[in-house]
Amino acid sequence: MDPLTSLSVASNIVQFIEFTYSLLKGTVSVYASATGAPKEAELLEDIYSSLKQHSDQLESKKSNDSDVTNRNICCLAAKCKSECQSLLQKLENLKRSNHSGPKLWKSFRVALADAMSSRDVSSLQNRIATYQSQLVLLLCAATNESLRQVKEDLVVVRTTNNAILAERSSQFKDTSAKLNKFPSRLQSIPSGGNNTNDPRLDNLTTQLKRLSLASREHSAVSAILSSIDYSSRPMRQEGIKSAHLETFGWIFEPTVAIENTTSHKALLKWLRGGDGPFWISGRPGSGKSTLMKFIADHARARSALALWAGSKPLAIGRHFFWGAGTLIQRSEEGLLRSILGDIFRNDPCLIAKICPDLWAHHVEDKSMRGGSTSMDWTLIELQRCLRAVATHEAHRARYCFFIDGLDEYNGDHHSLCETLFTLCQSKSIKLCVSSRPYNVFKETFGAKAETIIQLHDLTHNDIRRYAASRLCEHPEWFRVIGGTPSAFQLVETITNRAHGVFLWVFLVTRELRLGLTNHDTATDLQQRLDSVPEDLEEFFKLILESVESFYHIKMAHTLQVAVSANEPLSVELYVFLEKVFEKEEFAINEPIGRWTPAEWVPALGDVDYRLNSRCRGLLDICEGKVEFLHRTVRDFLLTGEMSEFLRRKGAPNFSPHLSIFQAYVAWIKHSELWGEDPRIHKATTSITTTTIVGVRHLLDEAFGYARESTASNSATRTLITDLIDELEWAVDGMLTSGQLTDTTPAFLSNNHPVVLFRERVILSDMDCYLIQKLRDSPGYFDVFRIPPLPQVLRLERRRNLTEYSYWPKERVEILRSLLKNGNSPNEVYYAPISDEPKTPWSTFMECFFPLSAFLSPSPGQWEDQCKAIIEAVGNGVLGLLLAAGADSNLKASSISCQNPLDLPPWMSIWLIPLLVPKLADIPNDYTQCLELALKTADLGIASPGLEVVGGRLGLARHRPVSGGSARLTCCEILLQYLKSEEFKSRGYRFFSLFAKSLLIFLKRADHRSLPFDELNSVVKEELPFALQRHVVDFLAGRCQKREAEDMGRFDHSKKLYKPS
Repeated sequence: MDPLTSLSVASNIVQFIEFTYSLLKGTVSVYASATGAPKEAELLEDIYSSLKQHSDQLESKKSNDSDVTNRNICCLAAKCKSECQSLLQKLENLKRSNHSGPKLWKSFRVALADAMSSRDVSSLQNRIATYQSQLVLLLCAATNESLRQVKEDLVVVRTTNNAILAERSSQFKDTSAKLNKFPSRLQSIPSGGNNTNDPRLDNLTTQLKRLSLASREHSAVSAILSSIDYSSRPMRQEGIKSAHLETFGWIFEPTVAIENTTSHKALLKWLRGGDGPFWISGRPGSGKSTLMKFIADHARARSALALWAGSKPLAIGRHFFWGAGTLIQRSEEGLLRSILGDIFRNDPCLIAKICPDLWAHHVEDKSMRGGSTSMDWTLIELQRCLRAVATHEAHRARYCFFIDGLDEYNGDHHSLCETLFTLCQSKSIKLCVSSRPYNVFKETFGAKAETIIQLHDLTHNDIRRYAASRLCEHPEWFRVIGGTPSAFQLVETITNRAHGVFLWVFLVTRELRLGLTNHDTATDLQQRLDSVPEDLEEFFKLILESVESFYHIKMAHTLQVAVSANEPLSVELYVFLEKVFEKEEFAINEPIGRWTPAEWVPALGDVDYRLNSRCRGLLDICEGKVEFLHRTVRDFLLTGEMSEFLRRKGAPNFSPHLSIFQAYVAWIKHSELWGEDPRIHKATTSITTTTIVGVRHLLDEAFGYARESTASNSATRTLITDLIDELEWAVDGMLTSGQLTDTTPAFLSNNHPVVLFRERVILSDMDCYLIQKLRDSPGYFDVFRIPPLPQVLRLERRRNLTEYSYWPKERVEILRSLLKNGNSPNEVYYAPISDEPKTPWSTFMECFFPLSAFLSPSPGQWEDQCKAIIEAVGNGVLGLLLAAGADSNLKASSISCQNPLDLPPWMSIWLIPLLVPKLADIPNDYTQCLELALKTADLGIASPGLEVVGGRLGLARHRPVSGGSARLTCCEILLQYLKSEEFKSRGYRFFSLFAKSLLIFLKRADHRSLPFDELNSVVKEELPFALQRHVVDFLAGRCQKREAEDMGRFDHSKKLYKPS
């Protein structure tokens, strides 16, 4: 329990003390109403209900809370709860004893004398006074801790926007000052009986609740900002080299003349007063990213933008796409999280308006009451937030975003452009974007000459200065050629042949500097320059052909690894890749043992030399990662011609993914690992640093490459299986020896070393490996304290369904094996963090069939949910769980499941086609699930939640939904739905599915109370004639049967009609 929650609980305690004192002091008259329930009892029950809500949860968590103050507040809340419960029982006794009608007591204390002795009443009053004294001491400690947390939250929301920051700081300081004063003010109110109704106590109670709310709001801001951020966000910008001295300065100097153009003046004009997007276009390698970084960080850009912002605060945001980086760095999700994160960080007040549900979740502290604490930002939710930001009319600041590398986005570029133009709808937001001159960007951003520059046309002078500077820096330059006409001519030739491409200039000057190191003559330097092709790809090919033939195999393997990597690999991996290149099964035989700095230093140093000799600078080490010199190098190597070139140069059947996985296995064996943090604990920017990494993150990365290798031949699959087995053995041994330390609650609660490893196997989708293991070892998951079904069903994480499948066929096969081996979907387990009882089945229904998402959906949320539902039905997951005995009658109230309707699963499954009409595309899969769900369903129960669904479907206007049994309510919903315009708008496929589902339900719900006659009439009227027959025949038979029963002519023993 955090300190801010402690204040919330304390406010309930204060309220209880204040009210109870008023009752016991005798200042409140109590009137028993005609129903026999004292009005004050109702108020007391409200207080008790609020207190109980916190107290129940606190009691379940207190054993896990290491903070003494929190435990004591929890204990005090429990005592107050007990007193409250006792008082409520006394009230019940008073209600039962009051048979003579309404009665007015002089005071509650007098009334209470009917139920307990005066000594007991005085004792209770003294205990309440003691609680008040204890609370004062506890609040002193709690507020000190709250002040610390408030200060931490202030750091989280700190931004460069001074105006908004100042206001935010003021709010925090105000909260801090009030928190500081609160204990002394409470202590100033005597705890004796003469002052129990002191108005100051009531005032402090109100203030404490306000402070608790303010503190929770500060905490919510911190949590939401942390959730939308991602660790790799700044990596690309930090990796971009800063602009060379005296280059790009013309962008802020409109008076500077540039040959044959004045377009360079456009950007400064746009910064000062333009709206909408501004496009910086440029050829590959022309320096677009460098320029974007230069502008975004420059003080003159901020000054120019301040003129546009006017009286409003200015905020500058940045996002740099990176095609060679992590998935999020090249995705729309990464862009939207960057933009929204910057906007929310600069104006936290917007969060409540843009994300009301998420805000309420944190401010109301639902996690304390058992609600989900997950904060998954799906792409659909991010898009919804972006639209809301774009249409918001009262932005307190003005925002300029610099978005680099649109062409490095890995999705549909048209869609990306639409997203950016959506954002530009707001007059408070504008964008400066950069990309290669692709047609899609020309069509979108190239219409106005005043909002575009072609960078390669403007850098002629910059390239001249850059080339001259690079050459002059070499100590041999002035001895060989410097200051001569030949030197000037050499620089001019470079400038003219570059065509605005800085990367080409960098490579050319590197070759010339090599010549200077070899003491080339001026003629030699000119010949070197003449031999260099102007086309970048031809230049790259020339560089690779210059590598010594002795290194060709390892050159090919190194480049294939770099191209195949999901993101730039750590330099440590290349230490072990060298050994994998030499011996394929090296990693299996490598012993376990933590390497010391004395072993790492020379090994990492060797990598730098080897990369230079084999790749001639096309790969470089940057911040502990091995990266391509430029994106164009990777693009070049991905062409069909170069892929074939590398394949021919390399060894037969070489698998880069398998090699990377083997290198991971060896790296893990020699690293000091931790379990707490899934990220790098200590940066490896220096080769003198011991590598300490998070084991879970490392295993996930390794398994990703193992998974990519499984499509190879059987020998490769066998090797992968052996490597995974070896890695499990290694992790087990490292935990035992202390080379791997894991103190996470999830690990400690399991108390078995291999659980950590096998959990990552499941979560990393090593499905082919798991299928084989379950065949060989059916008890593979027996060591788990929590059953494996939740993880196999992906209940602990959510994916973006626009890109992934939840349950590919291999995952369904694993589920089938587990269920066959006796794993029950109804097995109760306790969630690791909340310690709440759950079952795999209840959590599955909550995650993937939540009717609450339909009742109050955010735009896009229900569409995302529909995809999950269709996949669960179509892939057989739902059917497998039902066939394994999943409880169709499970009520949400009987287990920790967030289902506000409290509908049993069979009802959700029965209702789903009405909400997800696309199930009509898989009718057989759905009807099989429905039959299984209804097989054991209790259709006789009452279910008010069904009536809510009927109203949400817009059916209440036809007729009121019955409050009777579920079978009758279901039939009435069906009747209403059949008559609705929504039903009539559906297609023939849906009608066919509806007819089949209706017949299945009616056969299972068969009861004489059902409105068979009306159903028969409506079905004939609304369903297509070709689909009516089986339903109408059934309904006609039931009508005839009921009529015969009413006339006494039906023989139940033989199910025959008696002759009349």
